[in-house]
Amino acid sequence: MKLSKQERIAVIVIAILVILVVGVFVFIKPNIETINATKATLETKNKELSDAKTKAATKDGLREQILAAYDKGKNTADMFYPEMKSYEVDNEVRAFLEQCEAEVLVESLTVSQPQTASLSTSVFVPSSVSYALKDYVNQGVTTDITKIDPNLIRQVAIRTALGDAQTIGASTATFTIKAETKEALLSFADEVNDYVKDQNGKDTRMAVSINNIAFEDKELIEEYRERAEGNENNNTNTPSAREAAPPANNDNNDNNDNNDNDNNNNNNDDENAEEFFELSVTLTFYSIERMQDPTATLDAQDTPATETTPAA
Repeated sequence: MKLSKQERIAVIVIAILVILVVGVFVFIKPNIETINATKATLETKNKELSDAKTKAATKDGLREQILAAYDKGKNTADMFYPEMKSYEVDNEVRAFLEQCEAEVLVESLTVSQPQTASLSTSVFVPSSVSYALKDYVNQGVTTDITKIDPNLIRQVAIRTALGDAQTIGASTATFTIKAETKEALLSFADEVNDYVKDQNGKDTRMAVSINNIAFEDKELIEEYRERAEGNENNNTNTPSAREAAPPANNDNNDNNDNNDNDNNNNNNDDENAEEFFELSVTLTFYSIERMQDPTATLDAQDTPATETTPAA
């Protein structure tokens, strides 16, 4: 079959179009995609390079910042104890008692093995109630003390900033103290609160806590008892048993007098017997391990890496 001139031209045009289409999908489009991917990679690498240069620009002051943060943390850690064994806790208690000026007697000392404790911030927030009539009387002005007291607002903000409680090490010592006055017991508690040791050449207040102090005030109890008995006597008009009893013979009176003298002597002995305020106390010594000095690590990072040559 012989094609005409127009048909031959049409076949040639179609062939050229097919070649162009195949060339676009086989050669041009993949290369365009490769160019776009390479361009995206180049942009990512340029951003990484820019970030690296920005980070490298802070290198000069970063070392000083790290060392300053270490010094601050190191000084804070001075107020805490290292993790102590039971005999070390015993030594710490004795060291505290040696410098304690409160006039107390310590008995039955028992120390614990290392354990953990939860350390958190504590802020006293007075309770308040809300009801419709209260809001009406105050004309809609808030009466919530936590929202209007600047001190409470600041304390709550500090507690929020410090975050949740942290678990740290702790060791406890339990013992009994006796004192002649309740003021001596309170003075002992103040001594614990103000306990200071020489740490790295400076006086540091140590992280020691004391459990709740509760004791029986015998003088106050006796005063209330005497007042109660006085009220009962004032309300009673009947004679006492001794006043109502008939007089006895002289021999019996002599025996009674001797018995009364013996009872009085016993009462005097009881009154002269020294009474003590007694209190069970638990001291908790909190411990945090000291942060490692970062100087050696920083020096190693500042040392340029040496090129290693492959072994022959």
